[in-house]
Amino acid sequence: MERTPAGLPDLEGEGWYATGGPDGLYPYRADQPKLVEGRLPPEGDPTGVAINSYSARRDGLGVGDTFAAMVFDVGAVARLEEPSSDAEARQLTDRYFTAVDLRVTGVYDRIEEVSGQSESADDGAVLVSRAFVAAQRRHVSYRVLAVDLREGTTPAELQAELRRRLPGRRFDALTSGDQVLDAVDRSVAPVVGALWVFAGLMAAAMVLVVGQVAARSARLEVVETSPLGALGMTRGDRVAATALRFGGRRHRRRRGGCRRRRGDLLVVPAGAGRAG
Repeated sequence: MERTPAGLPDLEGEGWYATGGPDGLYPYRADQPKLVEGRLPPEGDPTGVAINSYSARRDGLGVGDTFAAMVFDVGAVARLEEPSSDAEARQLTDRYFTAVDLRVTGVYDRIEEVSGQSESADDGAVLVSRAFVAAQRRHVSYRVLAVDLREGTTPAELQAELRRRLPGRRFDALTSGDQVLDAVDRSVAPVVGALWVFAGLMAAAMVLVVGQVAARSARLEVVETSPLGALGMTRGDRVAATALRFGGRRHRRRRGGCRRRRGDLLVVPAGAGRAG
C-alpha cells in the first residue's frame, strides 16, 4: 500500500501486490519472470524490488527510483474496525503496518500466474527478495506451496504425499490446469452462445431493413414511370420496367458504367411486362 507524507497508509492509493519466496527458489530459480529492464533484486537486499510493467506506467517508476510503501497483513487489517480518531489511526498503523522505502531494481512483463495466484493486467505488482520476506514475515498474507510432480502422478498420490510431509493439514480438493481451463470454457459458453444469437438477430434485422429500402425505392420508381400510362403501359408494365432498370443499373455499376441520372426514363413497349 502507498504511504502518505504523514507516514499513514494511503487508503485511496493503488498499492502493489507483492510476492516472494522464503527458500530462494521463487522467483530466482523457479517461475522466473521475463525482465524488460534491469534485474531481479539481490536475494540479500530487503529493500530492492522488481515491479511489473503496469506499475512502471501507472506510477512513473523506473530502475533506480525509490517509492514509499506500507507492508501489512491483508487478513489482519480486514478484520479491524474503522478508527474513530487520528490518534487511534496512528496506533493501529504502528501496530499493524510497517513503513518501507523500496528501490526499483528491474521491470518485468506481466506474469499470468504468480505462485499460484492470478495477477490481473490492471494490478500493480512487485517481486520481493528473500531478505524482504524474512524481514516482513509477520505481515505475510498468503502462503503457497509449490510441488514438482513426476509425470503420471495421480491426485490421490499427491494428496498422500502432502499429508505425509504436512501432517495435521487438510487438503480437500486438488484442481489441475486442465480442470481450470474446462471450468473457464463452461463459464463463458453461455456468453458466447448469446453473442451468436445476437449476431443472428442483427443479420436478420439488416436483411429486413435492406428489403424495406429496396421495396420503397421500387415504389418510387413506379411512381416516376406513371406518365407512361398515357402511352398504354399498365401498372404491371411499369413494375417490369422498374425491375429491368434495377438490373441494368447493377450491371452497369459492376462494369464501371455511367450511373443513371435522376429523371431518365426507360420506355418499354406495352405488354413487355405481362406474363405468358
